[in-house]
Amino acid sequence: MQIDTPATITDGIADAVAAAGYAPSIHDTRPWRWLPASDTMDLYLDRGRVLSGTDPDARLATMSCGAALHLARTVLAAQSWRVTVARMPDAADQEHLARLRVYAAAPPDPMAVTVSDRPDL
Repeated sequence: MQIDTPATITDGIADAVAAAGYAPSIHDTRPWRWLPASDTMDLYLDRGRVLSGTDPDARLATMSCGAALHLARTVLAAQSWRVTVARMPDAADQEHLARLRVYAAAPPDPMAVTVSDRPDL
């Protein structure tokens, strides 16, 4: 399997943000907001998308954001980018869940690029 590596970190970040939009979320609310920059991606909980009736403490929304974070990291790893994650990088802003910093290209993570040969996956 050939993985097309983006030409720049900015391209990789754009691909990761786009792919993270397909992450599963509670009631398909997609309660996250990404703020991409030249070499970072900041993930925020979007309180306007939290369903107060079924998720009053936003736990399910936060778990949904975790799924989006995981998918973004997987896409970047598959495209051979080295990434670090700072969780809750701003103690004063509880909606700022994570900051991903993307570094120089690295060998692809074999687990990130593995394609299953099982037809049911």
